[in-house]
Amino acid sequence: MNQPIHLLQNYYAIVVDNSTIFNILKKYRTTVFPNTVDFNRFSVFSEAEKQQLNDKIKLTKPPQRFSYIIEQERELIGWCTAYQKDVDEWYMHNTAIFEAHRQKGLYTAVLQLMLSYAKSEGYQKVTSIHNATNNAIIIPKLKAGFVISGMFINEKFGTLIELTYYTNPQIKAIINFRSGQKRLPQSLQKHINVFEDQTS
Repeated sequence: MNQPIHLLQNYYAIVVDNSTIFNILKKYRTTVFPNTVDFNRFSVFSEAEKQQLNDKIKLTKPPQRFSYIIEQERELIGWCTAYQKDVDEWYMHNTAIFEAHRQKGLYTAVLQLMLSYAKSEGYQKVTSIHNATNNAIIIPKLKAGFVISGMFINEKFGTLIELTYYTNPQIKAIINFRSGQKRLPQSLQKHINVFEDQTS
């Protein structure tokens, strides 16, 4: 069994395998996310579309995934799971803390553990998506250094906000420049590529 990782007080994180985390997600989804709505888009696919999708899944290499459960005195009170979305992107897929254990700083501790892992693995950014009204999660992530990097409508979950944490301070400086917030530092100006109009 993996060695428990101390988070705070008497809370610990324990790394688990994919099978364990998937079973936990299935078992406790309605407990942790009650009265929420999503759509099973796969149910509207034709049999041919389902077969095509299954064929693609078989040909796709499973991404790197890192998951852990959160326990207090050996009792499950939450989890966090994330996986590689691109060569330089680490995606926080799902994090949950049972209601009785919220508002104690636990989510921030969980977040820092996942950010530390992503940095140690060399990922340049950590991303996540959230319902636009989910302030309980969006605000702590903004305070931790995430920025709003997108907004879109998803057929399963509705209106979503994308948040991104840049592990490289120079990339973060470029994002601040591209968003119009700050000037580009002098040290980064040599990296600008300008493609001149060749038609005139």
